[in-house]
Amino acid sequence: MTHVMAKGANIALPVAAVRAVLRWSATPGAPDVDASALLLGAGGKVRSDADFVFYNQPRHPSGLVRHLPKQQTADGGEITDTVEAELAKLPADVDRVVLAGSSEGGTFRAVSGLRLLLFDAAAGDGVPALAEFAMADGDEVTALVAGELYRRAGAWKFR
Repeated sequence: MTHVMAKGANIALPVAAVRAVLRWSATPGAPDVDASALLLGAGGKVRSDADFVFYNQPRHPSGLVRHLPKQQTADGGEITDTVEAELAKLPADVDRVVLAGSSEGGTFRAVSGLRLLLFDAAAGDGVPALAEFAMADGDEVTALVAGELYRRAGAWKFR
């Protein structure tokens, strides 16, 4: 069952790896959206440029965080951009994985149906998402934090 999340909510993640999918309507003339991940240490900063995973740097050197190619749904109505993270294998000095998005060709206000879906990466296609967060209040910004995977008391959570 999918946990529909409100802004500020969090859930425990009882899985070893996740697939985070930014999904939005394929509207003609709307900006393109790109998903990315930033691996942060306890101080809230990336340790190096290698901790930024996105379309132009699709794999973290550890191989534990990956950006997958953008796809369009079978009916052509939506586009997805995906990041996978093997949370259980990340080194202890990675405290958080920030899931971000950027838009090219306009602001997020012009992107309709934008949402973040979080899946168990070990589950196959067609399995319901663990969590869904709709980002309906698009602003006049071209970059945003869509969600965050973080450690709390030795376990991973999502907010």
